[in-house]
Amino acid sequence: MRTIKNLMLIVGITFSSVLFASASPKTDDPSNLREEIFEILKRPNFESKQNLEAIVTITFNRNKEIVVLSVETDNVYFKNFIKQKLNYTKVSNSIVIEKDRYIIPVKLTMN
Repeated sequence: MRTIKNLMLIVGITFSSVLFASASPKTDDPSNLREEIFEILKRPNFESKQNLEAIVTITFNRNKEIVVLSVETDNVYFKNFIKQKLNYTKVSNSIVIEKDRYIIPVKLTMN
């Protein structure tokens, strides 16, 4: 009788821990992070007569600040603008994971 109670207790603990482990945390939509980054890059501090494109690789530190790893573009002003605006800017999005790398295509359309 005592072994049956112990067995039931072990099964109950195991079952409850599986339930808690499978609960997914509430996270923001990834598009919110994208929108937040594009809001930061909204007003460039330089002029260009052509449309510009860049591939930006970023990660996040433990303070949820953006760390720019690389900016692939031919325009030096655009590259410096992205680095200055994004590097160590705090984001409010909870979906970011420290040490994961994110690749973001950025296009600047001049009107």
